Order: sequence, then C-alpha cells, then structure tokens
Amino acid sequence: MAQQKEDIIECSACNEKLQVKVKFCPFCSEEYVDLKLQAEQAEKAKQAAAEAKRQKELAAQVESERQKAAQERQRAEQAEKEQQEKDAQFQKEQEDKRQALEQEQAKREAEAKQEALARQQADLARQTAELERQKAEQAQQANAAPPPFQPAQPKGSSGKYVVIAFVVILIVIYLVFSGDKNTAPVESVNETVTETQPSQEQQELVAQKAELERQKQELEQQKAEQDTLAQQQAEAQRQKDQQAQQEAEQQQAEAEQQQAEAERQLQDQSNHDALAQQKADLAQQKAEVERQKAEQAKQENLARQKAEQARQDAVERQKAEKARQEATRSSSSNSQNDSQTSAALGNADKALRMKNYSTAKRIARDVLASSPNNAQALRILRQAEEGEAKAFDNMVIE
Repeated sequence: MAQQKEDIIECSACNEKLQVKVKFCPFCSEEYVDLKLQAEQAEKAKQAAAEAKRQKELAAQVESERQKAAQERQRAEQAEKEQQEKDAQFQKEQEDKRQALEQEQAKREAEAKQEALARQQADLARQTAELERQKAEQAQQANAAPPPFQPAQPKGSSGKYVVIAFVVILIVIYLVFSGDKNTAPVESVNETVTETQPSQEQQELVAQKAELERQKQELEQQKAEQDTLAQQQAEAQRQKDQQAQQEAEQQQAEAEQQQAEAERQLQDQSNHDALAQQKADLAQQKAEVERQKAEQAKQENLARQKAEQARQDAVERQKAEKARQEATRSSSSNSQNDSQTSAALGNADKALRMKNYSTAKRIARDVLASSPNNAQALRILRQAEEGEAKAFDNMVIE
C-alpha cells in the first residue's frame, strides 16, 4: 500500500493523480515534467559551477601569492644591494678622508722641515757672510803696513793692545836714552809681536772655517735626510695609491661577483618561477581536461538519458493511447451508467419527498457503490438519514 502511494504522482499541469510515470498526461495531454529531478539537476549544475569558480579563484590566489612573494624577494635583494653599495661608498669616503688627512699631515711636516731647513740655511749663510766679512777685514788689516812701533792689534782683546803699546813706549824711551846699541832687541820684539798676532788670527779663522764646514756638512746631511724623507713619503704615497687601486679593483671584483651571484640567483628564481608556472599551467590544463571529460561524460549521460527518454516516450505514448481508448470506452459505459444513475437518483429523490427514507437510502447506497463520489447520491443519503432520525425522534416524543 505504501509502495502504491509512493508511485502515485501528480501532473504538473492539471494536478491529476497518476498511477505511473508517463511522458504525457492522459487527462490534459501535457508533457509530464519531473520537477524534483529537474531541481536536482539544476542543483548539481550550480554546485559544479561553484566548484569551478572556487578552483579558478584558488588558482588566481596562488598566482597572486607567488607574484607577491617574487616582488618581495626582488625588493629585499634590491634593498640589500643598495645597502651594500652605501656601505662600500661610506668605507671609500672614510678611506679617502683618512688618506687626505695623512697626506695633509705629511705635507705640513714636510713644510715645517723645509722651513726649519731654510732657517738653518739662512743662519748658515748669515754666519758665512759674517765670516767672510771678518776674513776680509783681517786680510785688509794684515795687508795694511802698520807703523814701526805700532803693530796692528788683534780685535780679540784691548788689554793686549795696551800692553803692546806700553812695551813699545818703553822701547822708544830706551832707544832714545841708549842709542843704537839696543836696536836689534826692539826689532826682534816687533817681529815677535807681528808673528804672534797673525798666528792667533789664523787659528781663529781656521776654527771658524772648521765650524763653517761642520755646519755645511750638517746642512748637507739634513738636506740628504730631507731628500730621503721625501723619497720615503713618495714611496709610501705610491704604495698607498697602489693599495687603494688594489682595494678598488678588489671591491670592483667583489661587486661584479656579487652582481653575478645576484643574477644567478635571479635566474634560478626565474627558472623556479617558470617551473612553478608550468606546474600551475599543467594543473590547470589537467583540471580543464578533467572538466572536459566530466562534460563529455555528462553529455554522453544526457544522450543516453535522451535515448532512454525517447524510448520511454514511445512506450508512454502507447500507454497513453491505450489509456485514452480505455477512457473512451469507460466514458461510453459511464454515459450509460450515468443515465441509469440519474433515473435511480430521481426515484430516490421522489422516495425522499414521499418520506420513504429507507427506499431513498437504499437507492443512494446503490448509486454510491458504483460512483462513490456522486454528490447527489451523498446528499440524498444524508437527507434520508436526517429525516429518518427526525421522524424517530418525533415518534419517541409522542
């Protein structure tokens, strides 16, 4: 019984009860549409579309994340490269400043040494000029003819001159009083004084000349030391320049190596990104192939369903034709029954008016047996039962 209730369906056009699934309704001849199956198919199509959209959004999100990661990596590499360049530039500037300070200090020291050497040379020249002047004066005094009893006095000591003058005066007085017998001693004394004085001046000149030679040697030695220092500074500067050039070449080589390494890493990353893109494309192609396969299977299933539906439609048409023929036959038989039923219902109505309730009830029940939904028979039966109950009540009251 439950299975029969489940098999009973309603026509979507006229809402008539159908015992079996048919393509066309036998009552209204409209095509039967299974709304439940249609709703299920629409829901499946909607779910498939939502799944495809979700897969597409997921692939787009993965691609966006990959692009963001690549951009972040490029920005980090660029920032690191810029920081390295800034550090190298700062180190180079510091090294240039240090070298400039060292060169300035060395230049100042060389200028100070040159000034000191110039001062020494000026002092030596002044001393040389003074010595030459003294030599000239001594030569002039030596070449000049001194008086017979007034020999040239040395500049060194005034007391010596006084003593000599005093001795000369004594000799003159002695000669005046003694005559010519003591002339030889006076001449010997004059010669002694004359020989003694030039020997002291010569000694002083020799000492000054030796001092001058010593100062010249010291000056030449200082000049040689200055030349040696200048050569050492030039060599140190050349070595610094060579070292700076080597450091610059080394930094350039390191920068080129870092650039090559960065390019290699970028190439590796590009290859990795290309591989990831190929994998993503392959996955997308695979998903597209799967979708095409699913679509093809769906189309094949629809084709099979259409073929099956066409076969069922043919069967349903045959069933509908048979049902129509049966309905035609039943309608013809029903028309005969309807005439009999009408006559019976007329008799039942007449018996009801004559208050023959039992006859009316019997006729109405006979009609309802053949036609359970006959409204007139149901009315007559109800009125007959009511009339009979009322008559029974009146009889009981009397």
